[in-house]
Amino acid sequence: MTSDELYLAQTAWLSALPYDALRRIGDFLGVGLRGEARNRKEGWVAAIAAHWSDPVEVQRCFRCASAALRSAYDRLRRTPELPAALFLAEYGGLRSLSDLAPPHSVAEQLFLSGLLHAAEGGVPFSAARLRVLPLPGLALLHEAPASSAPFQLDPRQPLFDFVQMFCFWLQQREPRLLQGRWLRSNSARRLYARLRPQEASASLRSHKQSPFLRTLWFLARHANLIAPEVTVLGWRWLELSPTEQLTMLWEAWLQDGNDERERSAYLQPDARWGIAARRALAACMARLSGAFTAQRLADAWSVDPTLPVTFFTTHFHTFGDVERSLRLLLETVFHLLGVVAPLDTEHFALTDVGHQLLAQGRLLSSASPWSSGEAAAAGWSPSQDGQSLTLRFAWCASPSAQARIALFSEDLQAMHGAAPQNAATDAEEDASASVFSLARFTPESMAAAAVQGHGLAHLWHALRLLGLPLHTEEIARLHAWWEAGDQVTATLLPILRTRRPEQLAQLVQDGDAQRWLVEVLSPTAAVWRGDAKVLQSCLRKAGLPAALDLPTEREVAANDAAALWLAGRLYQRLGRFLPLPAPLSNRALDALFAQLTPLQQAAAQAQQAALLEHLADLLDALPFTPPPSPADPEQWRGRLETAIARRASLLLTYVSAGRNLTTRRRVEPHWIETRRGSLYLRAYCYNAGRVLTFRLDRILAIEEGEA
Repeated sequence: MTSDELYLAQTAWLSALPYDALRRIGDFLGVGLRGEARNRKEGWVAAIAAHWSDPVEVQRCFRCASAALRSAYDRLRRTPELPAALFLAEYGGLRSLSDLAPPHSVAEQLFLSGLLHAAEGGVPFSAARLRVLPLPGLALLHEAPASSAPFQLDPRQPLFDFVQMFCFWLQQREPRLLQGRWLRSNSARRLYARLRPQEASASLRSHKQSPFLRTLWFLARHANLIAPEVTVLGWRWLELSPTEQLTMLWEAWLQDGNDERERSAYLQPDARWGIAARRALAACMARLSGAFTAQRLADAWSVDPTLPVTFFTTHFHTFGDVERSLRLLLETVFHLLGVVAPLDTEHFALTDVGHQLLAQGRLLSSASPWSSGEAAAAGWSPSQDGQSLTLRFAWCASPSAQARIALFSEDLQAMHGAAPQNAATDAEEDASASVFSLARFTPESMAAAAVQGHGLAHLWHALRLLGLPLHTEEIARLHAWWEAGDQVTATLLPILRTRRPEQLAQLVQDGDAQRWLVEVLSPTAAVWRGDAKVLQSCLRKAGLPAALDLPTEREVAANDAAALWLAGRLYQRLGRFLPLPAPLSNRALDALFAQLTPLQQAAAQAQQAALLEHLADLLDALPFTPPPSPADPEQWRGRLETAIARRASLLLTYVSAGRNLTTRRRVEPHWIETRRGSLYLRAYCYNAGRVLTFRLDRILAIEEGEA
């Protein structure tokens, strides 16, 4: 703007003021008018405009001005106009025109200097927005650094914190949250030590005290990745590319819906803003160039035409409140998602990733995917005592692999040190570029994973993603540790007992009874399932009309909780053979099981045993592989009946059809039965620790004595 244009603009602005206001401004500035000129409005307008059109006079006045006045003028000059209520609350109110001498606030000084005006023209006493008179030759305070190229950032590095949080949460065997939201002090410190924030965490009593942790947890909950367990969507999120992961988290922050209570619960500064305000803030950030401060962002946001003045007056008292809220967002949400990078204690810069997210576009096409195989630089380190295995891999390894490894390891921790080999990093990036992860496997951690229902297929799948071979000494050791936790179970089962083995053998071979008999435990006891009335009817048809103390139908009736529990247990068992998309926690199943009465629990456990047995048969494909030399069943019958009568144990050399292997077993025979035209032996197998069925034509040899 030229000097002539500036003078005309000043004249137009001043002409909108009344005569009394112009005279008081002129007297305050010391503008000398004599005679008839003092009584004419045009004379005061020309004199005040001439006063502020002189660059020398401007410099002299501002050298004598207070720091607060210069800061207030600088803030107004940076933007076309600002909300009056916030400005006056920050820099003092305006009294009536007759009470302004002497001025008691910065706002009154600006007005009496002829610089402060209503945006719509006239005096600013009741204006909605304010503006200032532009002055020539006056440099802005705290001039922002010159514009530079976008700060380069690997999109994977902001996501590092989310992956670490997932792994940490999966390793909590009994995760507990204070008030359902906050980690306890020890857990908060352990989690914080694995992340990138720079502030100290030794004094944290819970993650409620850390804005960074609160935001990390809020975004994961708001995006429905953790609720509070890792959700199916959370497991699918771990499989996505960095571009899709960041976009999903960014949209979770932008979206609104009925989330005010959730944002408030995690103490988010934008809890009551609404989606329009957040999108307007994102648009303002996208228009910024070079380094900026929270104050500069607040000034740009407050003049956004899409937001009414009432929004700011409703949510903030002063501009200081706006700055503090935005500064907290810059240090938490925007830094966490890699939108901005802190340059010093005051200034921030948009990253290239931030420009793409703010523009609602795709990330840079050069964004590296999560690495796998040799790029992950994974390797094993056994302990000296052989009681643990440590796996080291790069920070940029597949999040899905890291999360699955966390299910089986005692600790999965981020370590700072030398950059992992072959890991793609940027020389300008911070210390997170030299982070690698360590997972420590122990017999206890592997056994605990087995008890929780996590099958080894999940671990093998994760190791494949890291490019590790599966047929190694380490893998065999992990398998042995896992099996130790897979051998112990406890169940509450409904038991049917008879007085003689012949009675139970008769029931086992009865076609109707086979539907509700689950497993033979001894010659006179078996597990049953189903409706009590059906059991009684089957007993009567079999000629055993015993008087049974049966529960009522209401006590054993199936319900949705039992069905869901059974489905969950079946799903967990499938996880032992298949890398399912989302491992299912026992906590959810325990909650369903607790809703059942003891009798319903017993019935459900009996059905579980039958389902798992049937699933094992299906996975075994039910093959009928004949033994090398099929035996004549009748040749074994006499010896078996003698052993049954004497209750003696035998050694069987037997061909297993499912595994097509020849095995050697010590058994105690119970009875011989006929099924589908073939002879079978029911016997207690000491090797398996349960009653099994053996087909007589698969017996290769029978010996007497101990194994």
